[in-house]
Amino acid sequence: MDIKSFKEKIIKNKIPDSWYSINNGVKFNACILIEHSSYWESFYFDEKGESHNLRLFSNEVEALDYLWTEIENMIKLYHWDPHSH
Repeated sequence: MDIKSFKEKIIKNKIPDSWYSINNGVKFNACILIEHSSYWESFYFDEKGESHNLRLFSNEVEALDYLWTEIENMIKLYHWDPHSH
């Protein structure tokens, strides 16, 4: 997915900014996605400042697809209902 489609899904599902970061530094308890010169890096940054589930991607589409999958997992975990927010 491209960044425009990703942002549309974020808005439609009313996903809090605190759940993720794309090229905007790290946040506690969030999925982080960082673009480097030749690859994308994804990981989860916990409340103790430790990173987990490091994944590397060769392009933006794969990286955003993975990030959305991680957000979908958080939606299930937190029983997130966009209609109640």
